[in-house]
Order: sequence, then structure tokens, then C-alpha cells
Amino acid sequence: RDSCRIAGTAFREIGEIIMWKKMMELKQQIQSEYIKNKKQSDRMSNTKLIVFAAAVFGFILGAVFEPIKLLCYFLAILVTVCFIILLAVHSRLLEKCETEEKQLQIIEKYESRRNDDWQSFTDDGSSFITEENKDLMDLNILGSHSLFQWLNIAYTKSGKRKLMKQLTKTEFDETSWKQTQCAVKEMTEHLLFGIKFQAILSEIRNIHKLDLEEKKLYPSECKKPEWISIIMGSVFALAMLVSLVLGLCEMISFGTAGIMLLICLCNLCIFSYFHGAEYEEIEKCIRAFGKMERLISFVSEEQFKEDVVCQYQEKIRLGKMTMHRISKIASLYYAKENMFSNVLFNVVFILNPLLVFLYRNTMKEGSAILYDTMESIEKIELFIALAGVAWVKDTVCMPKKIKEISFSAKNMKHPLLTESECIANDFSCGEEIVIITGSNMSGKSSFMRMIGVNLVLMYAGAYVNAEKFCAPFMRIFTSIGVQDDISRGISTFYGELLRIKKVLDYAENTAENEVPFIVFVDEIFKGTNYNDRLFGAKAVVHKLAEKSCITFITTHDFELCEVSEKKVSNYHFTENYDGDLIVFDHKIRFGQCKTTNARYLMERIGVLSPSN
Repeated sequence: RDSCRIAGTAFREIGEIIMWKKMMELKQQIQSEYIKNKKQSDRMSNTKLIVFAAAVFGFILGAVFEPIKLLCYFLAILVTVCFIILLAVHSRLLEKCETEEKQLQIIEKYESRRNDDWQSFTDDGSSFITEENKDLMDLNILGSHSLFQWLNIAYTKSGKRKLMKQLTKTEFDETSWKQTQCAVKEMTEHLLFGIKFQAILSEIRNIHKLDLEEKKLYPSECKKPEWISIIMGSVFALAMLVSLVLGLCEMISFGTAGIMLLICLCNLCIFSYFHGAEYEEIEKCIRAFGKMERLISFVSEEQFKEDVVCQYQEKIRLGKMTMHRISKIASLYYAKENMFSNVLFNVVFILNPLLVFLYRNTMKEGSAILYDTMESIEKIELFIALAGVAWVKDTVCMPKKIKEISFSAKNMKHPLLTESECIANDFSCGEEIVIITGSNMSGKSSFMRMIGVNLVLMYAGAYVNAEKFCAPFMRIFTSIGVQDDISRGISTFYGELLRIKKVLDYAENTAENEVPFIVFVDEIFKGTNYNDRLFGAKAVVHKLAEKSCITFITTHDFELCEVSEKKVSNYHFTENYDGDLIVFDHKIRFGQCKTTNARYLMERIGVLSPSN
């Protein structure tokens, strides 16, 4: 536990409250730029209108007054050029305003996280809940009002999946964990980069529908580019152009030119028929990556120091050329979406054969590179999501892994609660069974969840909501808020038994050198009668006392506190009364609880008559 004294000091180099202060300073800066650019944009809109009117007036004046026609046309053309330049400049200014508006929206979401308004975030990770990980709902890791919902910034399905896997992992690799910690530390310092990264992603239309882990987006065996299609298409296009020119020069009849046009259209239909499946591949590819070039360029230009982040950045840089080619393919593909332009470009510029040729050539050389690039983009996105704890919370530290089976934390808070209203607790324990008693609403369950959620953040490689935090790698088991399941014929008590059985099975099948475990049990066996509950609880305590684990059990049965086991330690929460009001300080204390408040609460709400 002495080793825990140095834990959490790394973030103090940046400053605990400084990051939120930087966030607010950044917001003011972006707001100031946005207001200035918006005013400039409004002025430019008015200027454009005046310049356009002046150009039209110049052309009208030239048409009416013959003596000054040339001068009026010259000036009108000059003003038209100015109008086109204004259009381009104004377009860039509008893009800048839109990006700044997106950045402000991103910062507002972090404000919502800080002010406890984040429950309205749409994606809570419920779609990822399975039989294997549903127990973690006890700690609010997935589902409504969950840690996933609080942390998530991912826009793609695969990005969200990566965050889910990071929060629900049950196997630990210390090297990978340390690399993630280093990456999150690095990303914490790149606040502006994190905000801009999210803003650029949010501007990509329909990105939330993408699953970038879909193998069809990265064909491993792409057909070779066919030069014959390009050559034949070029011959047909050239013949069509020659026929058109000869027809205009009246050297051949327009009927002959029409026959050539018909041949070209037939060639277009035949080519489209035989390459229909490939067009679908091309469409999926450009929908996924066509607008990613800007993001790739942005990430490539940032300066990072940590090796793990630099490695991902280098993979992103390698994909820059492939992404540029896909952007060009996207431009060609969009030209064929309109029927008129599709016919025109295929007759004159052999668009379809060129499109297939470029796609095959790009994927043949860059499919694997593209996959690594997008994988790296989503890794950066994951690091930004995990850095959110340090950006929003005032009291944070990078947790320290220790070898011995023990736990220690100072000024620990629940990450999902409003920090200014959350009561901090110090706590430390070894390889023991912690039995917690206390009145209703005193904070027993919340205390266990607080430890559990911070452990999940630690194992994910993120900062935790505490001043100091030390723990080993441990498999987390829970039995909190177990409910009956009518569809499966499982009562509350049987559901509790299944949870406890899972813990005992893991304990029996785990060797001493494997991952130890930590257990959180809320109101053990509350689904059955007092005698059976007490008998079963004592049996569980004796069994777990033989294992290498840390166990937290809350109960209202004071007799359980008296079980004869050396590893058992008692803690409690208490309450005070201020007149008719009951007051909780939510501070954990050593020893067994001596008070109850159930009768008081029943009398208070009218279930029982007031006692004398």
C-alpha cells in the first residue's frame, strides 16, 4: 500500500483542474472565432449580392448602349470573375463556420458529462449486451445511464465495438495495458486535437451506419485491372467523337453517327451488366472512405511523442495515398449517379471502364494498407474517448498496478455522478472479505459500484476518478440488483445462486498464478427467507475465505458480521437525524453498523402509524 503513495502524481504535472479550465478557454476561443467569421460571412453574402447585381447591370448596359458596349462587357466580365472568387472564399468561410459550430457542439457534450446531463446521449451500448457480459450491467458499464454512454464518442459501429471490448475485457496483457495508458496520457494533453477530430468525423454523412470492420470493404483478392476494357472503351469513344465531327461537317449522315451512339450505349449496358457486383463494392467503398481524406490529413499532421500513438499515426500516413485515390474514384462515381452525365461521360470519356480499372488498381495495392489505416483511426478515437475522464473530472489519477492482492484508493468518487455533489471516500483492503452494513439509502451499493466502475476504467487504460488508486489485475464478478426472469423461469433467488455459482466455479478452476478475482455482492440472498439466507451467506463466506480474492458483501443481517473467519472485516455506513429529516454523509467507517432506519422510513411515508 505504501507503493500507492506515488500513484496518481503523473497527472498533477498537467494539473487536476487545469484541463477543464483549458476546455473552457478553448470554448471561448472557438466562440470568438465563430462569431467573427459568422459576421464576416454575413457581410460577404451582402457583398456577393451587390457584385452579382453589378455584373448583371454591366451586361444589360453593354447590350443597351452600343458605343460603350466593349467597355461594359469587359467590366461586367471582370466583376463576374470577382463574384466567382467571392463564391470560393465565402464557401471556405462557411465551411470554417460549420466546423467551429461542430467543435462547440462537441464541447457542449463534455459540459453535459460534467453537469450530469449526459443521460440523453443516444447510444448507450445496449446493442452489445450479451449473456457473457450482462453481469457488468450491475456496475452500469453497458446500457442506460452507463459508463459506455458517458465515454462514447465513436461514430462508426466498429469504433463503438472497440470501446465496448475495452470496457468489458476479462483477459489482461500488461504490456498492451501500459501502452494504452501512455496513449491516453498523450491524448489528454492534445485537447484541441481531440475536439477537432470528433468535429471532422461528425461532418461525414451517414458515418454512423458504417462498420469499418466489414471485410467486404477490404477485398483481399481483387481482380487484376483490365487494360482491354480501357482500350475498347477508348476506341468506341474515339469513333463516336469522330462520327460526331464528321456529321457536323456533313461528311457523313447523322444516321451513321446515331448508329455509333447506339453501339456505345449498348457497350455501356453490357459492361454495366457484367460488372454490377463490382459497382456495389465500389459504392460501399466510397460511402465508407470517400470523405475520410480530410481526417487522414488532419491526423497525419499532428505532433505526437508516445511510441504507440506514433505507430498508429504512421499507419494512417501510409494510407494517405490510398485514401486520396479513393476520393478521386468517389468523384468519378458521383458523376455517374445522374443518368444524363452517366451517358455523356461514358460515351465521351469511358467513365465506367475507367472507374472499375482505378478501383481494381487501388485495392490490389492498398486493401491491406487501407484496413490498417482505418484500424488506426479507430484506435486514436478510442484513446480520445478514454481521455474524456481527465478532461471532465477534477480529481483524477492514472492508476497503478500492483502484484499483491490488495486494493487502495484515496478521495475516490463515482465517475458517473456529478463530481461537485459526489462524496469522496478513502478505502484500502487486502485479500479479505469486506462485509458492509448500514441503513437503507446510506450508500452501500453505490460504494461497491464506485469501486467497480473505477476498476473497469483502470483495466481499460483510462484515468480513474480518484486522487490515488492501486489494484492488481482481477476478474470482476457481481451480484447487484439481480431480478427475476419470467421468460427463462428464473426467480430472484435462483438468479443470485447462478451468480454465486459462477464465482465459485471460477475460483475452483483458477490456479494460484492465474488472474485473481474481486466479487461484489449486494444484499446477499435477499430473495429468500432469513434463516436460509443467513445459512447460505455464511457458507459462501467460508468458501470465499479459502480463495485468493477480494470480496465485498452488503447485508442487513447483523449476524453475518459475526461469522468466525480471520479474513472477514466489517465496515458500515451510518445516518444522522435533523429533526424529522434523516441525513446521510455517505462515508464508510470501520466496524459494524449499530442503527437501522427502516421503521423510521415506513412511518415517514405512512406505511406504519407513528410509534409512541
